[in-house]
Amino acid sequence: MKKILTGLLAVVMAAMLCACGATKDGAALEEAYNGSADYSGFNSGSEYDSKSDTTGENSGSGETGNVDYQKKLIFTYNLCFQTTDYDKSYAYIESKVAEYGGYIESSDEYGSDLKHANLTLRIPADKAEEFLKETGSIGTVTSKSKAARDVTRDYYDLKSHIETLQTKRARLLELLEQAESVADIMEIESQISDCEYEINSYTQSLKLYDNLVDYVTIYMSLDTVRDITVVDEDSSMVRIQKGFMTNLHDAWAFLVDGIIWLITSIPFIVLMCFFALIIFLIIRLVLRIEKRNKKKRADKKSGEVINVNNTEERK
Repeated sequence: MKKILTGLLAVVMAAMLCACGATKDGAALEEAYNGSADYSGFNSGSEYDSKSDTTGENSGSGETGNVDYQKKLIFTYNLCFQTTDYDKSYAYIESKVAEYGGYIESSDEYGSDLKHANLTLRIPADKAEEFLKETGSIGTVTSKSKAARDVTRDYYDLKSHIETLQTKRARLLELLEQAESVADIMEIESQISDCEYEINSYTQSLKLYDNLVDYVTIYMSLDTVRDITVVDEDSSMVRIQKGFMTNLHDAWAFLVDGIIWLITSIPFIVLMCFFALIIFLIIRLVLRIEKRNKKKRADKKSGEVINVNNTEERK
């Protein structure tokens, strides 16, 4: 019994040490996922080479250790194209995505005469540069940018936590074989269940990192125009036009979302109006009754005054 309790105490201490980094790793993973999609806009004239990469800071300070870890970088690209043949350009993008083993994560198309599309593409990291060269011919590139985020430390911290938890689970299984009382068995099985839950959670986070690292994210904007714009990369007018069109698109999307919300909320709005009408009628009825009672009290008081006066006159 003492041996089992001692073993349980050791396992609990190991679990506490492992859990110390849980919150940090979860926040780091969320930051990495959001950070990979976070960009300040299109950087006109930026080239696709390693010198122009923007590498994010590691979460946590210090080096990853003396071990030669394989770098884990999350790459994000942003491109804006103009084309005079939307259908042909869009079909070409789809075919190239399939050819390079990628997939379209999301696609937002709008417009009837002059069509527009915002696409989120996921392309294998080792084929991304070649894919970008192939798709560069679909139209005129008006802006482009590239960013990289280093998640090496966070990635291997997760792997370390998983290994620690697996060691803890193995020890718990050994203790389970030695346990004799029902209370000990239930306690150990509960800890095994918690341990497996944490392992699954960390494993899913690790898989998400693998997906973000193995497949780059490409945000692509495809705009149909009648005449291709000749872009002066150093012109402030281009930036003004680009910012205006972006804000115009956002305003239109906000308006459409508002209309959709209004239509889908009609049942709720009708219900609220019904309750508001009932409350209004109740308040109105109460006010009328109060006014009527007030008038009666005034009439009664006036009658009493007249009776008093008549009594005094008789005297």
